[in-house]
Amino acid sequence: MFSYLKSINVMKCLLVYSFTFLTFLSFSQQVAIYDFENLSNGDITNQDGWHYSTSMSSMNNGYNCPVVGTPLIPQITDMPTDGDYIASKTIMSNSGWGNQHVVISRVNNNDWSFPSFQNKQFLILEFEMSGGCWGKDFRLAFDQNNDGNFGQNCGQSDPNEGSFGIQWFGCNQNANLKLFDANSEMVAVEMVLEPSWVKYVMVIDFYANNYQGSASVFRKNLTNQADWVTINTMQNINLNFDTASTGNNNPYNLNGIKIDQEAGVQAYFDNIKFTVMDFNHKDTTVCEGETITIGNPISGSQYLWNTGDTSSTIDVNTEGIYFVDLYKDGLKVLRDSITVNLIELPRTFNDTSYCEDENFLLFAGSNLDYHFWNDSISDNEININSAGEYTIHYSKDGCVRTDTFQVVEIVPPYMDLGQDFTACPDEEVILQANTNGTAFKWSDGSTQSSLEIKQSGEYHLTTSIEQCTASDTINVTFIPSINLGNDTTICEGDFFTIDLDKDYEDYSWHDGDKSTSKDIHYDGEYFVTVKKLNCVIQSDTLKVNRVLLPRILETTDDTLICENFPLLLKVKAELYDNLLWFDGHTDTATIVRESGVYWVSASNTCGVETDSIKVNAENCLCEEFLPNVFTPNEDRLNDFFGYQSNCIPSKYYSLQIFNRWGEQIFESRDYNEKWDGTYRGKICPTGVYSYLLVVQYKNDMGKRTIKRKFSLNQ
Repeated sequence: MFSYLKSINVMKCLLVYSFTFLTFLSFSQQVAIYDFENLSNGDITNQDGWHYSTSMSSMNNGYNCPVVGTPLIPQITDMPTDGDYIASKTIMSNSGWGNQHVVISRVNNNDWSFPSFQNKQFLILEFEMSGGCWGKDFRLAFDQNNDGNFGQNCGQSDPNEGSFGIQWFGCNQNANLKLFDANSEMVAVEMVLEPSWVKYVMVIDFYANNYQGSASVFRKNLTNQADWVTINTMQNINLNFDTASTGNNNPYNLNGIKIDQEAGVQAYFDNIKFTVMDFNHKDTTVCEGETITIGNPISGSQYLWNTGDTSSTIDVNTEGIYFVDLYKDGLKVLRDSITVNLIELPRTFNDTSYCEDENFLLFAGSNLDYHFWNDSISDNEININSAGEYTIHYSKDGCVRTDTFQVVEIVPPYMDLGQDFTACPDEEVILQANTNGTAFKWSDGSTQSSLEIKQSGEYHLTTSIEQCTASDTINVTFIPSINLGNDTTICEGDFFTIDLDKDYEDYSWHDGDKSTSKDIHYDGEYFVTVKKLNCVIQSDTLKVNRVLLPRILETTDDTLICENFPLLLKVKAELYDNLLWFDGHTDTATIVRESGVYWVSASNTCGVETDSIKVNAENCLCEEFLPNVFTPNEDRLNDFFGYQSNCIPSKYYSLQIFNRWGEQIFESRDYNEKWDGTYRGKICPTGVYSYLLVVQYKNDMGKRTIKRKFSLNQ
């Protein structure tokens, strides 16, 4: 019994399937088409070599299958309009039930030339089928026992035969599609529910998998004109051919077709097409400057090259790898590639020239297959001693070329740079050649006809007319200029001497001095003028800066300060002096707050000067007190009113006391003197009095005045 499988949805995607070992240039195509149009409607038996068998046929009863129903004879019939997309006739399996198989098969004969398969080929198999429950088979077969039949019974393969192809099984439920290899063994399956009419394409590569072959399957729904769908589980599947066999089971001995409809509703097969192409890859070459055509027309195919062309062939004249995709009925079934190698000829001979009295050789080139000159000389080099027309014939890797060219004799140029000479410093010197040359190259690489120079040396010029050259050399000596040296600085009291070479004439310094040397003691600008060989030579200007010894121009005597009042120490140094204080400061001033000896140094390139100051610091923070009430009652508590402080007002002191009418009743300029509360020998009455205090301490910048009131109590 057959087992049922649940159907699943299959993702539809267009196949991109390539064979990189195929070259359409080498395809030898065979095409066979069978669409039943030449057969008569009715029983197919014995029409055009077709055989018919069922589970009830006597020729297959050895399978010992139970017999159910009446044998079903396949019929040739006209197709309904919606089914046949190419022609009007098809083969129908008829209808029946039970373990019946409608099997038709045929072997090549003279009435229909089934394609023959030979070494290194591939096959594109196209067919349509529709209708029918249970199983439908379409296979290519080997008639291994030479009985002229590829029959099977009860769904089992004939053990005497071999076949490969596909089988669809199902009646709108648990449907599946199976792929069988050359041993009639299932090697792939996909769950799919087929529509009414389906077109299948099998791409079979007999060269794949080390000559065991491979198959890739695609389908297209013809009922709704859908796109092609790649059957993902049936791509590049090993077909297990026995290419080493010398018998009928070798795949290149394929000689028949088998169609089987297991009992069920009517099923149709139609429009069977085989396209066979030899698999014999060959790259090619193209000669430089030529064009070749690659590609080969395949009947019923469309093309897309990587160049964008859609024709079956393209013309190429450059090297590279060219790809073409082969489409059939809109399905991309193959990709082919061919490598085109460009043969570049070693050289192309152009018009040339040679120099008069020159031994001029023409070189034919290396690695040529053959060559000969116009006088039939086959030497690789020939000596040219006269102008004229020359011809060379040569070939390389099958590419042949003939070059004719003119040889012209050229008279070399003349050229003279003149005699060597001496020039003054900073003189503008331009070397100009006496020549008829048209191109120039000086020793420094410049290519002008003249060269400006500014220093002594040997100068070389090569001039040319085409490849013919002439050269000359000249020596130019510049009298050296006088360099007094770099600008400099001297210290106060120092000097240095400038000595000039003795081979000059008429020495004249800026100050009128005529000596050959000069002592430099002071700052200023120094220069000298001399003569030599009619050249007046002015030296450069030497700038001299004179630096005085360092001095600290402003200092402070030793001093006394209050601890809480900082002292600013400040100095003034000459220009170029660098200052450094005892505490690391480098400014012109610093602040001190404590007793000590403080120093500062001034330095420059010429020396160092240091000065110091001694500072004594005292506590100058005074605490002052005057009571706001006192009781002069002789109880020895607060009996006196006066100024109290831990500091002595060394500069000024004055205390005045007034009664409530403003009358002064006490005055003292001695800070030790206190008021005892009496006026004119009598105790003053209880009341509010006022005082005016004026004091100044030794560190005060001015007098301080304090005016307040206080109470006297008896």
